[in-house]
Amino acid sequence: MPIGVPKVPFRLPGEEDAVWIDVNRLYRERLLFLGQHVDDEIANQLIGIMMYLNGEDESKDMYL
Repeated sequence: MPIGVPKVPFRLPGEEDAVWIDVNRLYRERLLFLGQHVDDEIANQLIGIMMYLNGEDESKDMYL
């Protein structure tokens, strides 16, 4: 059974409570996180995301 895109708690600036959002929303905010050991597959996924985000706007920082 597919589980879908994972959701994580995220507190928006100026908000008191955190809300549950999918992990792709965090990528758009340039927030990358690790939840497991980094093997070749995970490293390739992170590099791909970082290259994509850098192509969108290389002046913005990314957070890991």
